[in-house]
Amino acid sequence: MIFRRSVIAALPLLFLLMTTPASAQDTLIPKPMPCPSLAEDRKVAELRKEIEGNYRKMDRAWERFDVNAAVQFMPVDYSYIDKTGKNHTLSDHKDSLRKLVRRATDVKINTEVNVFTMKGDTITVETRKVLWVKTRREDGIETYRDAFQQNRDFWIKKNGKWLIKQTRIFDFTIKINGQLIKE
Repeated sequence: MIFRRSVIAALPLLFLLMTTPASAQDTLIPKPMPCPSLAEDRKVAELRKEIEGNYRKMDRAWERFDVNAAVQFMPVDYSYIDKTGKNHTLSDHKDSLRKLVRRATDVKINTEVNVFTMKGDTITVETRKVLWVKTRREDGIETYRDAFQQNRDFWIKKNGKWLIKQTRIFDFTIKINGQLIKE
C-alpha cells in the first residue's frame, strides 16, 4: 500500500521528465553538490599544520626575546589594524615589541588557531592569543601583564613562503597585576 502511494505520488514528476526535452531536464534534476577531493582535504590539513607551526615559531621567538624571529613571517609591507581601526606598519609593530622586550624578564605566549580557511592563494586564520609577561619597572618593581587577543590574519604565499600580509585585531584585553587596564 505504501509503495503504491509513493509511485502514484511520483507520477507527475515522471510524466514531466518524460515530456520535457533533455536540455531542459538539467534544470529539473538537481546536480550533486561538488565535494572536495581527499587530496584537497589533505592539502588544506597540511597547510594548516604548517601555519600552526609558524605560529609556534613566532611564540617561541617571543619567549626568547628575539624580535626579528618573532616577525619572520611578516613581509616589509605587513600591516596590522588595531581594535580601534588604526593601521600600523611592520616598523610600528617591531618598535612596540622592542619596547616590551626591553623591560620584560619572562614571557609565555600561546597562539591557538580557531578558524582556518583557504581560498585560492590566500589563507585566512582566526587566532586566540594568550600572553603573560613579567616586567621590571625602572624603580625595580616587578609587574605582571596578562593579555588576551583575538586576530584575523591574512596569509599569502610569496617566493614560496607563507607570510602574514595583514592582521586585524578584533579583541584585546590587558591586565597589569590583575587589574584591567585596556579592553
